[in-house]
Amino acid sequence: MQLYESAMNLPDADRKLFLRLYHPLLIYVNKKHKILKILNHPRDLSGKDLEDIEKLKEKLYSSPDLIDSFIRENPEGFSAEELEIVSGWRHFVKGRFYIVRFLKDHVEEKSRPYISSEGQIAQNIPAS
Repeated sequence: MQLYESAMNLPDADRKLFLRLYHPLLIYVNKKHKILKILNHPRDLSGKDLEDIEKLKEKLYSSPDLIDSFIRENPEGFSAEELEIVSGWRHFVKGRFYIVRFLKDHVEEKSRPYISSEGQIAQNIPAS
């Protein structure tokens, strides 16, 4: 099973783009904090347990400034457009929820309360 495949309902091209950008970010987190051994390339993630991947994600979510340093260093040589996508992840919302509909200035969701990247419990997320 592809990592995250069951957790997302994105069009195939968007899913591939997300993984192409997100996996190098996780590798970057690991290089900075040495969380997992033998993890040097995005392809190395496919052999890791989901619990190990979760450790990387938790470090990223607890230190969102890693996104800024990843963008500044740009270790993968991403284009300006790709870096802009990664930059948008600074406004992540952590938790499990379902987007019900997109409106002009926010997104309606259905879930248990979740924590935003600013540590606030929220029921609606601003649309980006």
